[in-house]
Amino acid sequence: MNSLALRLARLGGSSGLMRSAMRPALTAAGTPLLTSRLTAVAGVPTLAVRSPFDSLFKRHHKTDAEGMPVFDEDHMRRVKQMLTAKHKLEPSEAAALLADHWRIDSLAPGTVLSDLTAEQLQGFLEATTEDTDNARLLRSALFVHAESVSSRFFGDKVYQRGIVEFSNVCQNDCGYCGIRKYQPGIKRYTMSEDDVLSVAHSALRYKMGTLMLQGGELKSEKRFEYIKNIVRRIREETIAADLESKGKDPVKDAVPIDTENVGLCVALSAGEMPLERLRELKAAGANRYLVRIETTNPKLFAQIHPPEQTFESRVQCLKDIKAAGLQLGTGIMIGLPGQTMADLAHDLVFFRSVDADMIGMGPYIPEPGTWVAEQFYAAHPEIHEMCEEEMKPYLEKMLELTTTMNALARITMGNINIAATTALQAINPLGREVALSRGANVVMPIMTPTDERANYQLYPGKPCVSHTADGCASCLKMRIASVGKTLQSNNSWACPPHFKNPIASPSGGAVQRQARGLA
Repeated sequence: MNSLALRLARLGGSSGLMRSAMRPALTAAGTPLLTSRLTAVAGVPTLAVRSPFDSLFKRHHKTDAEGMPVFDEDHMRRVKQMLTAKHKLEPSEAAALLADHWRIDSLAPGTVLSDLTAEQLQGFLEATTEDTDNARLLRSALFVHAESVSSRFFGDKVYQRGIVEFSNVCQNDCGYCGIRKYQPGIKRYTMSEDDVLSVAHSALRYKMGTLMLQGGELKSEKRFEYIKNIVRRIREETIAADLESKGKDPVKDAVPIDTENVGLCVALSAGEMPLERLRELKAAGANRYLVRIETTNPKLFAQIHPPEQTFESRVQCLKDIKAAGLQLGTGIMIGLPGQTMADLAHDLVFFRSVDADMIGMGPYIPEPGTWVAEQFYAAHPEIHEMCEEEMKPYLEKMLELTTTMNALARITMGNINIAATTALQAINPLGREVALSRGANVVMPIMTPTDERANYQLYPGKPCVSHTADGCASCLKMRIASVGKTLQSNNSWACPPHFKNPIASPSGGAVQRQARGLA
């Protein structure tokens, strides 16, 4: 009865949620429904296409006549109220509270706690998800300390990585994903190389520094060559454009393709790849690679993926990314059916054990037509009929738990990059602002052409689908300014300090032993 669903139900204050969370078939055992998995694989989904999250997330901020976001005094007021309500402690007070909780002799603001164990992290998560004044005070202490650690390494800077979703064609059938192989009603697309390059040049003009190429997984040689060619062209063309903008000759003053902070940094998120291909992409000019583990509980991983996608293969890919010399990004979903606080604690330890350089964690949002959504609604049948007002307690607790995980990652790993994920804005209009005030330091504006954005929705209610790249850039600057931070827009690659100077981990392999799947 320690499932995450049960705790969230208790905190949500809904007797209906409590009743549904106590159903043992899904929340205690987390058993996937065989019928939905079979019909999903056959390409004939049985799920209703309606989702309560669809109507909930049709909340857009104000725009002007040209569709550009408008941030008025009301937005700034709400952000200020949010920050004032959540962060009442001084950094020294926050550090003292955490030291007392973990029985540490002394703790100074900005100190990284790289030796916290899975048991200590689980205990903290359980203590802070109770609906008590002490729990709220301890959470506040964590958030303030996470900000002091973030400030130590990054000051008030927020890094940006533009995202271009180059294709929604995918060979995988992940049980939670809106672009999975057998997902109904999806208009498939793959952008041309030239169209992706056009986006890259726009990212360079916006001085983003990094462009993330994100797409579904295809293991074909044709897809790999397509990605490799785009990586090479982005590096060659943006290096030349960058040199020209500085009054240099691209031929006479040419630099090697792996030269940092000249042209765009290229990051990739295109599914699992073997070591040989990762090395080829590195040679073509790629610098970073993101593969989300989603959960480090092997049984839960199997529950949300088809049999051909294995936990062992995913972990091996993360190791290979590091072996190829690429910066490693990974992350998880929070709120999966059957997930526990122990799972989340081990996820945090796992990030240290694989030496991750960037972490992205977001709330699980059920996508209609997927078997994990069926599990979720079977555990929470009342949610399927809830209106926005009724869902607020649940969504608020998801925001708190997700940002608590972000903050714990910050204080245990220190100088890594942590994303304020778009999914947080989906469950709360100020979700990204909240995350940036609790240890996150990266935002990822969508650069995908507007015509294709609606076809790349991994979950319902994805923000910014109808906006232009100009609109997203303007939006983020104002959002970041509203929390007293500055968006870095100087074309710096803004690599995480951790990649070259990681914070020391516990000696004797303690982290390795705690992290499941790495024995």
